[in-house]
Amino acid sequence: SGKNPLLLGLKLSQIIRKKKIDLVHVHRSSKNSFFPAFIARVITKAKIIVHFHNIAKNKNDLSEKVKRSILLRCSHKIIGVSSVATKSHFPDQSTDDNQIIVLPNGIDTSRYTLARTDLKDRRLSSIFTIGHAGRFSKAKNQEGIIRVFCELYKIDKSYRLRIS
Repeated sequence: SGKNPLLLGLKLSQIIRKKKIDLVHVHRSSKNSFFPAFIARVITKAKIIVHFHNIAKNKNDLSEKVKRSILLRCSHKIIGVSSVATKSHFPDQSTDDNQIIVLPNGIDTSRYTLARTDLKDRRLSSIFTIGHAGRFSKAKNQEGIIRVFCELYKIDKSYRLRIS
């Protein structure tokens, strides 16, 4: 089926029927991820759960508005990992109806915060560290982070960069 969303949706529908699947998880990471979900829902009546992490790009674009409308109609649940991401993808919708859910990321980021007053070595309080944690891929743009860091470091040598 390659990258053709129609063929992908039909293939997905065949698998759903053959395996008797009643719940499908779709990650809203690509521009055409909504279409296979829509076809699977229409053909099989399987419950569709759409999930996303990031903030929507081009959210006022007409095609994005159409995609949001389709996702709202064909999805059983829509899950975003933050209220900011959820409002970005569905700005006119409320989480009150329980179709759209904010399910925070499972990492407690406060555990990794270091307050300047907690620093034992006061020399470190003048260092500003930029950190990045994530998989190494084009989408995460580590090259861009490194370029920005290089520019900051030219201005102030107290900057540090940590990538993991």
